[in-house]
Amino acid sequence: EITLAVGDKTGAFKVDIVTRMKGKAFMIIIFGPGSLVSRERPAVAAARLVEGYEVPFAVVTNGKAAEVLETRSGQVVSEGLQSIPSRDEALKRMEKTTFEILTEECLDRERRILYAFEVLAARECNRSACGPQQRD
Repeated sequence: EITLAVGDKTGAFKVDIVTRMKGKAFMIIIFGPGSLVSRERPAVAAARLVEGYEVPFAVVTNGKAAEVLETRSGQVVSEGLQSIPSRDEALKRMEKTTFEILTEECLDRERRILYAFEVLAARECNRSACGPQQRD
């Protein structure tokens, strides 16, 4: 769980799965129904915040489709459930991976992005748009 403090407001975001290789977080997986595109940016922000370094890959999935994002660039590098790296693939990628530590300025920006996409959106959804609508 990532605790988010933005100004005097707080919230939290749960990463569904963190995969570790050789003691380091290699990839996070975020699950949610519907469109994957709307989860790309918050997944990248979460991958930059969940550890004390930038987790190299973030996966967004709805259980039917998946996108693997490279955290550093924020770009989708592969699509489809079959494109999620296997253990062997992850170990090979680990050999070429550096785990960047981000500046506090960058971390603050990522906190704000994740807060806006996930915490504020969830609160707004809970208040009105996503719940059952009452009819007059």
